[in-house]
Amino acid sequence: MSVRVSPSLRDRLQREAARSGEPPASLAERLIEEGLRQRAHPLVRFVDGPTGRRARLIPGPDVWEVVSFIQRSTATGDAKAAHAADWFAISGTQVEAALAYYGAFHAEIDERISLNEQVQAEAEQIANGRSQLLA
Repeated sequence: MSVRVSPSLRDRLQREAARSGEPPASLAERLIEEGLRQRAHPLVRFVDGPTGRRARLIPGPDVWEVVSFIQRSTATGDAKAAHAADWFAISGTQVEAALAYYGAFHAEIDERISLNEQVQAEAEQIANGRSQLLA
């Protein structure tokens, strides 16, 4: 597939690619993918962070945070969603948006949850080592 863009759009894309360190074609593909996902999931936007780009509720927490909370919840059924809404101080609609995004892109969210668990385990190991040294 070939796409023609205006010279000004091409210049903006090249500047953004230079800033982000991504090849222009890769950046264009990512932006198209994210745009299509946002059209399908209007309460989700993509944000940069220390661990890369991730899906975030607007306004609100990252999708993976809501999903992880629900997975760990001891509540059952719809009470899990209500508990998440209370915990994050977001609407039930936002919780449902996170669940819908997870339904469409569960592998991405599961990977983000796993990454967070690994980072948390490493931080606990460092804290324990520090505590043992200072004891």
